[in-house]
Amino acid sequence: MCKITKYIFVVVFGLFLSSLSATAQTETATDTSEVVKVKRERGPLVASLLSTAVPGLGQVYNGKHWKVPIIYGTLATVIYYRGIYDQLYKEYLAKTAHFDQKGPFMFYNISETNLEVVEQRKDSYRRSRDLMVIIGTLAYVLNIADATVDAHLKDYDISRDLSLHVSPILTPVDHNYTLALQCSIRF
Repeated sequence: MCKITKYIFVVVFGLFLSSLSATAQTETATDTSEVVKVKRERGPLVASLLSTAVPGLGQVYNGKHWKVPIIYGTLATVIYYRGIYDQLYKEYLAKTAHFDQKGPFMFYNISETNLEVVEQRKDSYRRSRDLMVIIGTLAYVLNIADATVDAHLKDYDISRDLSLHVSPILTPVDHNYTLALQCSIRF
């Protein structure tokens, strides 16, 4: 199982590295008198599809290369711990199936003598394994959502002209004054 996971990781990482040069290219005119660079539009759909196909590729497409190690570190950690919890779960599952009520059972280097303790640990490792699957799926979906949102906000203006001012005011209501907050937005 570990050899297959390592092989898949090497293939995905190789595809990732080969795609770096392909996504960074720009189109140029063929006229030799003047070279004009045409900037490609970075679409959210393309970023989403790239991140769906290969996690982190949408972030590379958006120019956010620093996010790729975080994505792969998270996914690698989840896969690693899922494998450990799955192995421990299978050991305790076999111990539960072959448990001898007369004494300790030393078959899988597990020395518990109480069947209830063995079943509690088996359930704990099963829950931890399932939690790792959920966290991995969540990390994969957040990778896609991050690439999509980042592509949407690529050209968003965050200049100093945007501001929000909140100030207290007194407003007349039925011959009385009421304290209120006034919000003004400048852009």
